Amino acid sequence: MMTKRVVLLWLVLLGGLSLSAATLSRSEQERLCFEAEQLFSQAQESYAQDREKARELWRKAAARYERVVREGDVENGWLYYNLGNTYFRLEDLGRAIANYRRAQRYIPHDEKLLQNLAYVRTRCRDAVPEPESTRVLKTLFFWHYDIAQTIRERLFLFFLGGFWLVAFVGLWYQRPYLRWALCGLGLLAMVFGVSIALSEYNAWRQRPGVIVSS
Repeated sequence: MMTKRVVLLWLVLLGGLSLSAATLSRSEQERLCFEAEQLFSQAQESYAQDREKARELWRKAAARYERVVREGDVENGWLYYNLGNTYFRLEDLGRAIANYRRAQRYIPHDEKLLQNLAYVRTRCRDAVPEPESTRVLKTLFFWHYDIAQTIRERLFLFFLGGFWLVAFVGLWYQRPYLRWALCGLGLLAMVFGVSIALSEYNAWRQRPGVIVSS
């Protein structure tokens, strides 16, 4: 659960700031992000010897990240990712999940983000159990639920490309096995295409909520 280097955060911030609406100047945002990164690193180093000191450092880091979000008019995936990591270290799982979900809007396919989000969700005590019908659907349509969307997108392109390649070859060579291959590749391309479309639709339609402590 390590944060990204603050230099990377700066680069994205500099490219995505809306300075006209920002309360904080660019230099102030850079300073706060740098301080938050340093505080997070210090907390990591001191956690084994003094946990209370580490928690205080993480709280200070979170406050600086929150100020950049609140007063800097910044919408940046790595900023929310770092803030989520900080809240996870503070065992504030609700705010950790909320910020990981915000980060997903900007870096939806980042593997570390997805891993952290999945892990924090397993730590939640009040998770709502899935209904039996949902578990059955996940078993029947395992490729939709168990395969990451980036992999499904690659498989869709692979099968679609294979479909058109076989169709092109079939113009010159009329073979029964080519027709079977064409049907199979077309079916697989359609399956993964529909799966991707459903994922995109659900991401657009759903607005999941997260309970956080006051």
